Amino acid sequence: MVNSTEPKRDGRDDDPADFHRRPCRDHTAKGCLRARQRPGNVLREPRRRPPAGAAARRRAHHRADVRGHRARAGRNTSSDRCRTAGHCHTSDIDREMTVPRFAEDVVALLDVLGIERADLFGFSLGGMTALETALRYPERVGRVVLASVPFQPGGYLDKIRDPALQAGSKRLPAPADFQEMVNAYTAVAPHPEHFQDFMARCTVAAGYEGRSEDDLRRLAAPALLVVGDTDFVRIEHAAQMHRPIPDARLAILPGCLHMDVMRRTKLILPMVKTFLTP
Repeated sequence: MVNSTEPKRDGRDDDPADFHRRPCRDHTAKGCLRARQRPGNVLREPRRRPPAGAAARRRAHHRADVRGHRARAGRNTSSDRCRTAGHCHTSDIDREMTVPRFAEDVVALLDVLGIERADLFGFSLGGMTALETALRYPERVGRVVLASVPFQPGGYLDKIRDPALQAGSKRLPAPADFQEMVNAYTAVAPHPEHFQDFMARCTVAAGYEGRSEDDLRRLAAPALLVVGDTDFVRIEHAAQMHRPIPDARLAILPGCLHMDVMRRTKLILPMVKTFLTP
């Protein structure tokens, strides 16, 4: 989600809380990432340095996505979801999905929108992307909310990582959860028939090597970590991730599976609003 300081066309002023109130219909996909512009960090003119090579292709890709979204929305919004390649309305491109590349995409999108600095809220794979963006591009990130995010692959429960242990696990998505993902994807994707391939590629991306505790110690952005008590991520790992981050908060949602985290809006939204508007 990306904030804008332009007023809405219906005449109402943008409310910073609008970032939190607006539900994310795509949260059931492998990852959801939102971005909110930090106050006072609007570029008067979008960055116009002549791009080259892969960077040029990424920016052109995001310019098309931004134009398409604004046409669908019909108005200027204070914030919006940041859809990485292959997710929801955004078409896929012929390249491997990786968390570092997703982070590059986020910064390329901020460049296209003329936003110098933004707050990021990421869930699951989107949270990994938010963390990677904050570490690689600290000057572009204000605050980060990381929901259901391990900083290393070992942060997942064994029954999540090992297919041999997954049979009968109640922590895995139920058939209804998978159907919800299919419905959300096919309703908006340019190529809805690619869902299974999309999921397989996202699963590979989610298995990235992660970061070290030393990396977390240099995280400049204040961070809010959110996990469910029956999440994919071990609670002990969430505590381990919380300790080295210089300015971090940890919230554990009770009675909450991985797929439930973004549905617990009555618990999450007040925390996020308080965290992003100190």
